[in-house]
Amino acid sequence: MRLAKLMFLGATFGILITAAAEANEVNLANSLMDQHKYADAIVLLDKAIGKDLKNAELLAQRASAYNNLRQWNKSMNDCNAAIHLDQKCVDAYIARAGSYAGLSRFHDALNDCNKAISLDPKCATAYAVRAAEYGNLGNLQNALDDCNKAISLDPKLSRAYDNRAAVYERQHEYKKEIADCDLAIKANQYDAHAYDLRGSALVELGMQQQAMEQFNKATSIDANFSHPYYNRARLYEKEKRYQDEINELGKAIALDPAVAALYDHRAFAYEQLGKFQNEVDDYTNAIKIAPKNATFYFSRAFPYGKLGQYARSLDDANKAIELDPKSARSYARRGFAYTNLGNNENAIADYSTAVRLEPNSVQIYVDRAWLYDKLGKKDLAEKDRSMANKLNQKLQSSK
Repeated sequence: MRLAKLMFLGATFGILITAAAEANEVNLANSLMDQHKYADAIVLLDKAIGKDLKNAELLAQRASAYNNLRQWNKSMNDCNAAIHLDQKCVDAYIARAGSYAGLSRFHDALNDCNKAISLDPKCATAYAVRAAEYGNLGNLQNALDDCNKAISLDPKLSRAYDNRAAVYERQHEYKKEIADCDLAIKANQYDAHAYDLRGSALVELGMQQQAMEQFNKATSIDANFSHPYYNRARLYEKEKRYQDEINELGKAIALDPAVAALYDHRAFAYEQLGKFQNEVDDYTNAIKIAPKNATFYFSRAFPYGKLGQYARSLDDANKAIELDPKSARSYARRGFAYTNLGNNENAIADYSTAVRLEPNSVQIYVDRAWLYDKLGKKDLAEKDRSMANKLNQKLQSSK
């Protein structure tokens, strides 16, 4: 299955506050946050803030709502304003950590979590959010430790169980992941993240139908949460339902348009349907977001070739090699472009480089054999086909 998992240790959350002023509006906003009705919560918080302009906690709460709507800059503005009003506002540092995480500034997020914990060492939410940032930075043991600390401080904090479940997923401990999702849902029936994570674990355990039910539940709870749409796309790809996959990824992209991997996955689905211009467009979007990702250039070179745009295919292969000079696939793809541009000498050189870098690739030998045939070099072509057959037999016998 082609789709790789996106790192998932959610950084968005609701900060429950108890402001003395406008208590009814604040309490209702808290309730709406619990139900993922973030836009409605913001309307109420706007009113409350208008009546109490110097309330840092209200600004932190609204920042949290903005985070959940992926409006990172608005959240950042509210957090900065809250911290300006009260440099000891723990909730503002926690919310700003979520904003930084949304912008992939994980070290900045970690720093804000550390600040929150230094101000309140018993704040369970701060540990839960710091666990997310440790996870995003690949430090799973620290993430696990922080989740455990958060749970010890507040056994009913659902996000701590979510983040620990995400760690277990990365460690391939799927039964533990499901157990933590169960605890998260027990603590908060509106926890869409927990249903999504439980679905991911069920996929890994081969329980596809049950997984789909979990993803559906997640989107029914929070239609603005992109990850279950992505996960549904994973299942559709496995079933070769590529149009359904494209539809689900479109929903995820509408919610998270700055995630390059989503365009990459949708481009692959377009390729399976022979929609090569759509594939080019999606890889172009991915490249705009991540211009130093060699794989995106390598991948876009393929549909350019299918569209007969071999010069562009060559340009992309060159860029992929510049970014990753040890990629055998990129040399092979450039060899294909050279072949179609009539530069057979360079094509042979590139295929040979690809063989040297990846001597066990069946496809590279097949491609070079085809070119040798075209050039009338039958002995060399037969030698490459023989090697390809041997490698293929070895591959089959190892399965």
